[in-house]
Amino acid sequence: MRSKYIFLIIVIYISSLSGQWNVNLSNSSSATSNLINNYKNVEDVYFYPQFRFSRMSEYFTIYYSGSVVRMVDNSIYNRDFHKMGVNYYQQLNQDLYLSAGSNFFLRRNQDEFSYYDYNQFKAFTTLKYYLKYNVYTKLGVSWQYKGFLEEDAWNHHELSYWTQANISLPTRTTIRLHLNYRSRDFLPYEYVLEDTKYSEEISSLWLIIGSLRLAQSINRKIGLFSEFSYHYNPSEGNPYEVEIDSFSPIDDYFGYKGWNLENNITYRFSQHLDMELNYEFYQRKYLNRAVYAYNFETEEWLVNDEGYYIINESNRSDKGSRVTLTGNYQLERIFGKAATLNFEPYLYFRNNQSNDPYFEYKDYGAGLHINYNFQW
Repeated sequence: MRSKYIFLIIVIYISSLSGQWNVNLSNSSSATSNLINNYKNVEDVYFYPQFRFSRMSEYFTIYYSGSVVRMVDNSIYNRDFHKMGVNYYQQLNQDLYLSAGSNFFLRRNQDEFSYYDYNQFKAFTTLKYYLKYNVYTKLGVSWQYKGFLEEDAWNHHELSYWTQANISLPTRTTIRLHLNYRSRDFLPYEYVLEDTKYSEEISSLWLIIGSLRLAQSINRKIGLFSEFSYHYNPSEGNPYEVEIDSFSPIDDYFGYKGWNLENNITYRFSQHLDMELNYEFYQRKYLNRAVYAYNFETEEWLVNDEGYYIINESNRSDKGSRVTLTGNYQLERIFGKAATLNFEPYLYFRNNQSNDPYFEYKDYGAGLHINYNFQW
């Protein structure tokens, strides 16, 4: 009940601000042959409706967005997301642009996965500077705090510094360089053992992500790009796994290192219709996930005489590919208003090969994303 009053106050406050309303309604519906990305090949259909409304002025945007994920058969994976934030933007001079903002975000899952529940606060700022008409750079920094509702050991704050350079050439070629440094510091937590209270803290983590993208416009109808990215992560040793066939929420992008190569070609049939083909290759070493012995007939993890899980290899390593075919049909000026309506059907196939047979799988699926955006 309390959250409903908070939501009502937010709506009244945003409505009182001068500016223009923007509303975005969307829904993604998808069928997948492998919902949880392992050998079990759990099939399902899910729906992902999203709603966002914002109030825009000359320098500010204040917004709220909410979304839910709903499974047809495996409701234990249902989850909800909510975000409220404010963005600020300002042109400081002819060549320099500033943007900044902050937001509050929360995630809620079903009881079986409630250890994923968290609240997050984030603040960020970005500077964009044009060195020449065809060359610009970006500098950005962000800070966030993430607090987990059930596991104090995972509470942390994180800093991210990034820079990007874009160069547009007369050959209709664009080169983009991107470099991102992230560090994560965990907060101390307490636990009781044999009636004695102890305080500990997970070690700090850091990583560097770098990428290079080459984009080429062939003509008015065809464009393509290729991007190589590398994920350098020395942060092995995170001891906090939720369960043996899963990962803890703090293993996200800090949980692996490796590279990714993405290739994309887009063809525009008309002003309203285009199609793109995306092909990715990747290789990852999971730093905090060993290869455990598993009995596929009984679906049980094997243990030794002392009761410990048997480890076949110290790290899980994957390589694979993913291909996606997406169409996009856009209608404008819906009902004579400043509005757009997008239909995006897609097909995909993913093949994941691993030294851990538990995570050896193929996944294929199809879906439709519908997005309606309007202003008044």
